[in-house]
Amino acid sequence: MELREAALELQEENLELKEKVRALEKALSEKSKLVYEAPFYWKGNGSERDGPFCQQCYDSSEKQIRLQDNGEDYWTCRTCKQGYPGPNYREADLGEIARNLNGDFKGW
Repeated sequence: MELREAALELQEENLELKEKVRALEKALSEKSKLVYEAPFYWKGNGSERDGPFCQQCYDSSEKQIRLQDNGEDYWTCRTCKQGYPGPNYREADLGEIARNLNGDFKGW
């Protein structure tokens, strides 16, 4: 009877360890798919990539948080509130904005 209990305990421990190994292999596989291209992380490469993902969230807690684009290549993380300008982002020129509004904003 004691041998059966010991064998059952070993089987349960074996199953738990196998599950931990599977989880670690999955985490390692996911981590190897991430590529850092400043200032973002991407999954995959070339035309088959997914993202971008937040650098701050991944570097600090390994969370893959998808960034949101404001439409002008400026990306924001809704989790940590960090903002990232993309390669095509151009900061607003107040003078240009004023000219586009056709107003006289010399006091700016």
